[in-house]
Amino acid sequence: MKQILSIILIGLALPALAGDSEEKLRKQLDGISKQIKALHATHKELSEKRSEVMKKLHAIHIETKAKQAAEFKKRIEAKRKERGIKKPSAEIAHKKAEWAERIAAKKKAEVAKKKPVRPSKRDSKKPSAKPLKRTPKKPTAKPSSDITKKAAASRAKFLKRFYANCDGKVTKDKAKAVLTAEAKKRDRDRKKK
Repeated sequence: MKQILSIILIGLALPALAGDSEEKLRKQLDGISKQIKALHATHKELSEKRSEVMKKLHAIHIETKAKQAAEFKKRIEAKRKERGIKKPSAEIAHKKAEWAERIAAKKKAEVAKKKPVRPSKRDSKKPSAKPLKRTPKKPTAKPSSDITKKAAASRAKFLKRFYANCDGKVTKDKAKAVLTAEAKKRDRDRKKK
């Protein structure tokens, strides 16, 4: 009787206790979801601030580069004035351009000498002035059956000798191991005689 009463009490008390713990868990879940939303919002704000700072940093970097370039130009102008050199005229600039073109042409000629020019597919479709001479393909002689039989026998002997563990590969190390083992066997046979 006592057992039955205790079972009934437990049966009535468990759902009430479970309901309380379920409500607590739901409240915790709601609290955690609110915290997650708040963290997402702060993350978004921080990423926007970061992008603004990066833009400012980039602008400062560009400004410093421009200042450095301007200072460099001023130094060069000052050196020219000290030496008494005038600004380069249009003739000098033109001569420099011609000189650069000649150097580029020489480089192209050297490259052309090193590598033969292959006609592109578009060029091959166009009719050329001279017809291309095509050499007929020579028929390849098939090896005689004697040679193929000897090659197959040689391959079989090789595999029988070196293909020890049947893993599909004959490596350098495996071949050396087989050769050393055979050398040791020959030495033993010589000593016996």
